[in-house]
Amino acid sequence: MPEVDGVRFLAIGIVLFAHLFEAAGLSSGQLVIVPPFGSIIAATRDPRLVSSLQYGQVGVYLFFILSGFVLAMPFIRWRVMGGPPVATAAYFLRRATRIEPPFVLTTLILFFLSIAIHQGSTGAHLVATVAYSHQAVYGQLSPINGVFWSLEAEVQWYLVVPLLAVFLCRGTPRERLLSIALASVGTLVVQVWLGSDVLSRIALLDNLQFFLMGWLLAEIHIARLRERPRDSAFLDVVGLSCLPLLFVALHVHPPSGRVTIPILGTVVIAAALHGRVFKRWLSRKWIAIIGGMCYSIYLVHYPIFVMGGRSIHTHDLMHRYWLWPWYVAVLMFVLLLSAVFFIVVERPCMDPTWVRRLASRERSGGATPEDTSR
Repeated sequence: MPEVDGVRFLAIGIVLFAHLFEAAGLSSGQLVIVPPFGSIIAATRDPRLVSSLQYGQVGVYLFFILSGFVLAMPFIRWRVMGGPPVATAAYFLRRATRIEPPFVLTTLILFFLSIAIHQGSTGAHLVATVAYSHQAVYGQLSPINGVFWSLEAEVQWYLVVPLLAVFLCRGTPRERLLSIALASVGTLVVQVWLGSDVLSRIALLDNLQFFLMGWLLAEIHIARLRERPRDSAFLDVVGLSCLPLLFVALHVHPPSGRVTIPILGTVVIAAALHGRVFKRWLSRKWIAIIGGMCYSIYLVHYPIFVMGGRSIHTHDLMHRYWLWPWYVAVLMFVLLLSAVFFIVVERPCMDPTWVRRLASRERSGGATPEDTSR
């Protein structure tokens, strides 16, 4: 499904440009950061500046909905459509071997880099970050890499998916839709009841409705449409209209935004899956390639943007005339580095058999199959 990678391209693009804007704010002094690579906050009380810091969340919310969609698909195929079963142990092993090595490697590099630039994070922050529990322990973003908060939500989602599948894949089509609706409404009620202070420590609960909307989309895509392409120009119009509304919805009253943003984001992704023009555009090869390495981009881009913003903070001439050309160069460097990281680190981990092959090689003393056959 190249259009799925197309959605990833759209989401990571929104995140990148939002963080480029924040890096420019660091260089101008309008924004400050929790060192070395933590959360960015406004140094002034300009409401437009404060509200603009939220724009990157649109890309993150699209990722959450897409994650709900992708991880629900094998369970719906199994429990609803009678497809091949999903072994729980294999599911968890696949999640761990897919995301852990690139994440741990990046986190360790950033930890030692923070020490090298004399803004070292403590070992306790490192442990909490690697354990996907920094928000739960400290109630704030990790100073090692502030964007890792969304990965905490993702990992928590991975853990509950097999259990949720037992309840959300049960019954008739109407009963399944009712279960998803009740789970979403229950999530919203709990969020309002707990308040932002508690939710800031529980990343999944604070964003569960996005994942559930992705589950709803998977239910419709598989059980109703039978995964057949039913492209609609109407979805193009509606989906592309909802995309700018996502940014508007960020500024509405928070409880209302918790309802409208997941719905708008789901319509955008539905248009990417079943629209005519939008699907064809997102399925272009170069878009799908960049979207396919979004995890590598996610892991490495933020610290580089931050260091890029700091590097020109004291250079007034460069700040005045070369600010955005400089950030274009930084963006190109991020994409290049991400491509290298993807090829060397992430792509080998995308092979579901890499752990088994590595263990087999170790047992054979490092010999290849060709060597043992000879």
